[in-house]
Amino acid sequence: MIKLDTALCNGCSLCTKKCPFNAIIMDSKYPSFGENCLLCSICKNVCPQKAILIKSKADYEDIDFSAYTDVLVILQVDLNNMLKKVSFELLSKARELADELSQKVMALCLCQKEPDNIRHLVEEAGCDELFLVEHDSL
Repeated sequence: MIKLDTALCNGCSLCTKKCPFNAIIMDSKYPSFGENCLLCSICKNVCPQKAILIKSKADYEDIDFSAYTDVLVILQVDLNNMLKKVSFELLSKARELADELSQKVMALCLCQKEPDNIRHLVEEAGCDELFLVEHDSL
């Protein structure tokens, strides 16, 4: 998570100039972080005012995550009602993480109609439970 301390930021825009992903734009006086931000910390490291804060995994170590379970993947369907490649990539990584945490992999697919063979495909990719939402507007 990235956050800007506006009390410290002087609007120098150095972070904007140094971002290799063009993920920071100046919004009036202060920088704004776009969704293509990879939390690489370059902006944080070049900020002379130390106004950019990035939370790492270590910052969350004191939170009790025991009430949280399972790993959820949102599946993407193309215009031909076929699962996109990225869905399988996400399921693969989710399976690795779920195995490490002794959890289940669950998948959510939003589509107009159930893609052919989806249940078999996601099961083979490591999904334990599939939630399918069908609606004409999707």
